[in-house]
Amino acid sequence: MDIYTTDEVTRHNNANDLWIVIHGAVYDVTAFHKEHPGGEEVLLQLAGQDATECFDSIGHSYEAINLRETLKIGELVDDISPAESKTTTTEVKEPMEDDWQYQEPKAEMQSQNMTFICGAIAIYAIIMFYCGIIMDIYTTDEVTRHNNANDLWIVIHGAVYDVTAFHKEHPGGEEVLLQLAGQDATECFDSIGHSYEAINLRETLKIGELVDDISPAESKTTTTDRLYEEEIAKDQRNMAEKRVFTRSEIKKNDDKDKVLIILHDKVYNVHTFLNEHPGGEEILLDHKGKDGSEDFDDVGHSKDAMELMKKYQVGTIDDSERANKPPRKGWVAGYNTNEQKNVRGPGMPFYLLMSGIVLAASFLFFALKKVLIDPLDDSQNAVDA
Repeated sequence: MDIYTTDEVTRHNNANDLWIVIHGAVYDVTAFHKEHPGGEEVLLQLAGQDATECFDSIGHSYEAINLRETLKIGELVDDISPAESKTTTTEVKEPMEDDWQYQEPKAEMQSQNMTFICGAIAIYAIIMFYCGIIMDIYTTDEVTRHNNANDLWIVIHGAVYDVTAFHKEHPGGEEVLLQLAGQDATECFDSIGHSYEAINLRETLKIGELVDDISPAESKTTTTDRLYEEEIAKDQRNMAEKRVFTRSEIKKNDDKDKVLIILHDKVYNVHTFLNEHPGGEEILLDHKGKDGSEDFDDVGHSKDAMELMKKYQVGTIDDSERANKPPRKGWVAGYNTNEQKNVRGPGMPFYLLMSGIVLAASFLFFALKKVLIDPLDDSQNAVDA
């Protein structure tokens, strides 16, 4: 595996010679960027640059990560000269035996270290205990007041999140979060399906807990919600009589209200889902009238996303034109909403118990030291004298 510098990577910054860096590894995506499920524009904008933050923020399936590794050409090392950049081995200096000598640790230093460690653990446990009290008390009224682009809170599974600084970076579009501002977004969040990376990112925005949970059924229904449901019902009525399609029919469809896509011999109309697609509407429009099965498998989707697909299915492909290719094994991401519902961190009793254990251990240590170790030290000093 080769080693490259930042200057070398930055020179590969166009569609015909496109390199990117992810977590210190260098990838040549020249031949792949046009096949990128998220669109080639994303990779072109990051050409010759570090794409780590962008890659992590979107969230990718295990299949996508495995595919990425097939494009790896080397590692990024900024502290070597250009002449050394193609060197694939690194010399490691073995320590000389005479460079190190054993020194008997001082009892006093050991005692100080142990005291410091016990004290630090006790302080950490107490801080975590009090933080649990301070940060997680919000009422429904408080949440509903944070309902605009400059002050935007949402609730998911009883936890309160401040997404003010994040909503413009939301992969599914800022409109989704703006429509849910000050409301319970649990149902919407679960229906879309999100990767583990997205869930971890969500937790960094958590500011507390809701003391009186907003029921999704009680949250206010917007005009957009009603229109959304009406459009789905309309599409289902329009397509009810025509459940079998030929591939040519799908390809020739020019109805603006029908964005038909083929996935594993099933036909889906995703027109009403365009604005909510976490990967952006462009990827769906690029596959309009086409078979997107391969790209769909490459990206990977959560179990919730698979469940959501069912309501957009409007038909199947004619038996004579079916590919009969089953979905790739392992293509479904492991995330499922049931795995994270009602998940809470350790409660206050846990932190109180941990603090008690730490303090008890500290007292025990000093008691044993006074009873066992100190008399031995005094005896040794007497012998030496």
